Amino acid sequence: NINLKFRGEGATPEVVSAMRSSIENRWSSPGFTVTTSIGGWRASRINIPVGSGRSYVRGNSGRWYAGDDPWVAAHEAGHLMKLNDRYDETSPGVTTPHPGWEGTIMAQHLGVVTSADRQGILDALGCDCACGGDQ
Repeated sequence: NINLKFRGEGATPEVVSAMRSSIENRWSSPGFTVTTSIGGWRASRINIPVGSGRSYVRGNSGRWYAGDDPWVAAHEAGHLMKLNDRYDETSPGVTTPHPGWEGTIMAQHLGVVTSADRQGILDALGCDCACGGDQ
């Protein structure tokens, strides 16, 4: 479960709902369920400005833009779950996926969540299974 606390002018009920749905639907698979909740102990503080921009997570907080595709929230949630980007930025806004990570959520815009991404989360949590959410 990812505890989130949204604030900012763009944090409308519709935007927050779309972001939460994107996170839960993209990351969950049989045997690997990701949920979100509002508030709670150690909630990650997410500022949501109106419009579009470059979203980020730093530590336990971040900025996710209301006008961006909800996919961005799912990518940024990967950082909240202790994953790193899997790309190099060769110039502002131009990225190249790391070899083997092409088409994945942490490497390319609109990429998909893979069992390797899920396994990275399990590893970060200290889980010693190798299921990656595929069981």
